[in-house]
Amino acid sequence: QIRSIKPVLEAKDLDVLYDQLTADESIGNLYVFFEAVMTWLVMNSGVSISATFLEKIIHVREEYEWSKISSDYLEKFIVDQGVNGLLINEVKLCSDLVEMESTAVRFPVVLLELPCEDFVQEIFRRDNIFKFTLPGVKYSGMEFMLLSSAEKDNEPFTLKWGLYQATNNLISLPRLHFTLRRCAAHDDTWQVIPITWCGAPTCDKTGNLWNWGYVKFHTKKMRDLKGSMMVGKEEVVAWNHYLSVAGRRVQLVCFVED
Repeated sequence: QIRSIKPVLEAKDLDVLYDQLTADESIGNLYVFFEAVMTWLVMNSGVSISATFLEKIIHVREEYEWSKISSDYLEKFIVDQGVNGLLINEVKLCSDLVEMESTAVRFPVVLLELPCEDFVQEIFRRDNIFKFTLPGVKYSGMEFMLLSSAEKDNEPFTLKWGLYQATNNLISLPRLHFTLRRCAAHDDTWQVIPITWCGAPTCDKTGNLWNWGYVKFHTKKMRDLKGSMMVGKEEVVAWNHYLSVAGRRVQLVCFVED
């Protein structure tokens, strides 16, 4: 689910953010909750995480019976110059929050992997169907589809997503958490980049620079870019920390929550 950054920006401190998140019935898993806290920390550098606040996260996970976070997700979560590193290190060591066993839910399912410039075309510029299967006996023989509708008429907020079952097996849809991963610049490791609280993507008038919350996608060199960012019907998320330049590989992945 693509969410607006606005509720996170409006929280004056972590306790207010916690109250807002626990009151939001649409938040259905620990990944979404965790990424909201991480996003708030990026926006409010210098704030430290107390042991009491970590206990509050454990409490809300147990109360709502949410699945634990994948340890692979945390290990590869991109750290913004130590701003959010403390929380990640604390959560990594917490068996009440992290799935540490080598199970099927620990590792992501890759729906798409392309160089940055091709990724932009497939995700933002085209209507698409991404078919995939999931690990584990529970989903054996089943196929699922993620349908994406491209932005229309230079209005980036028309980008839509939908999850469907491709086979006729009568089960409820799985609970999945979608995120981006990009190949690190210095080696072949993958870095998790959250998109849950980044709102919908926006682009410049040339369509060469795409901004999706944490991420700027450059399909050409910076000097080739012209024009300003286009404004959608909602607010534009103007803050960026991580770049994906032409040639750098990007993945759309999902983690199984149950």
